[in-house]
Amino acid sequence: MNLSKKIAFGIAMLSIVFASNVSAEQRIIESDGEYHMHYDLEESLSLSKDRARADAIRNAIDQATIYLKDQLKSLNYSEDIIKKIAENVIRIQGDPEFAMIPSDDNKTMIVKCHMKVLIDDDDISKISILNPDEFDETPQWLSGIMENRDRLKSRFDALKRELESLREDPKHPREIKKSDEGLTAFQYFEIGLQKQNDKKYSEAIENYSKAIELDSNFAYAYINRGVAYKLLGYLDKAIEDFSKAIELEPKDADTYYNRGLIYKIQDNLDQAIADYDKAIELNPKFAEAYNNRGIIYYDQKILDRAIEDFSKAIELNPNQANAYNNRGVTYKIQGKLEQAIEDFSKAIEIRPDQANIYINRGEVFELLGKLDQAVADYQKAIELDPNNFTARKNLNRLKQN
Repeated sequence: MNLSKKIAFGIAMLSIVFASNVSAEQRIIESDGEYHMHYDLEESLSLSKDRARADAIRNAIDQATIYLKDQLKSLNYSEDIIKKIAENVIRIQGDPEFAMIPSDDNKTMIVKCHMKVLIDDDDISKISILNPDEFDETPQWLSGIMENRDRLKSRFDALKRELESLREDPKHPREIKKSDEGLTAFQYFEIGLQKQNDKKYSEAIENYSKAIELDSNFAYAYINRGVAYKLLGYLDKAIEDFSKAIELEPKDADTYYNRGLIYKIQDNLDQAIADYDKAIELNPKFAEAYNNRGIIYYDQKILDRAIEDFSKAIELNPNQANAYNNRGVTYKIQGKLEQAIEDFSKAIEIRPDQANIYINRGEVFELLGKLDQAVADYQKAIELDPNNFTARKNLNRLKQN
C-alpha cells in the first residue's frame, strides 16, 4: 500500500543555549497521583490510569513551581508565569509506575501513579521546545511534538479511499470481521481518529486497539496508536507500535521518521539517525527528516554535517523557517555571524510571529556589537510573547550594562 502517513509529528527547531555564570544543574522530582475508579460505573482501567497520571503531573508541576520561585526570584515573575515555565521545563523520566489498591468500601479501586520528573537548569534558561508554534498549549512534558492536523485529515481521507477501492476490487478480496458491537476494524479506526483529533488520546487508543484485534495487520492502526501513546508519554509502547507498523509496511518513510523522533527524545541518537537515514533512503525529498537529523548532528557537535542537512532541507523546502533558524544557530556556533544573521532574517521573513528567532538574531547582533538592533529584536520577541523568560533576561542584561 503506497500511502504516506496520516500523522507527522512536526519539524524540530533548535533553541540557542545561553551562557550562564553557573554550571547547569539537574533536579529530580518524584511525584505521586491517584484516581478512584468506581466499579459500579464500569470505568475503563486505562482511562483511570491516565487520570492518575494527570494527577501526578499536576503535583509535579506544583513542586517544580516551588523550586522555580527561588530560581527566578530576581525577575519578579508572577506565580502564574512561573507555573507556566514549570509546565514547559519538566521532563518525565521513563514510564510511570502504576499500582491498583482496593478501597475499604469495596466500591472503588485506587489507581496510584508514581513518576520521576527532571528539571534541567539549562531548560529554565532556554525553555527549549521542539516546535514553538503553540508554546502556551503544549507543555514540555508532551515533548513539544505536535500533530499536523491538516496533514492527518488529508492522509486519512486518502487511506479511506484506497481501502474502499480494495474492498470493491475482486482481485483483492478482504474479509471484513465485525465485533460484537457490529463494527469493523476500519470503523473503529475512524472513531479512534476522531477521538485523536479531539485530543481524547486514551479513547483513541481503545478504538485503535479494537481495530487491531479485528485486523492484526492493520498497519495504520498501529501507527496512530503509536502517536497517541507518544502524546500520553508512553514512549516504549509507541516504539513497539511503530516497529510493528514498519514490520507490516517496511517501505513507509514516515513511520521511520516518527520512530526516529521518539528515539531522539530518549537520547538514543544512533537509533534516531538510523531511522532518519532510512526515511531519507525511502523518500529522498523528505525535508523534515534532513532537518531533524541535522539537529542530532548539531547535538553531537558534528557541525559541518548539521549544516549539510539543514541546507538540504532548505533546498527541498525553501519555506521551512525552522531549517533556516537551525542553520543560523549552527553558523553562530561556528563563528560565521553574518551568515547566521542572514539565516535568522530569512526565517523571520517566513515566520515573523516566532519570538525565539528574534531572540537568536538578537544574540548574534550582540556578538557583532550592534546593541540597538539586539534590543529591537528582544523587544519584538517580548511583544510576540510577553512572558518569554529568555527575551526579558537578555533585554534586562543589556539595560543594566
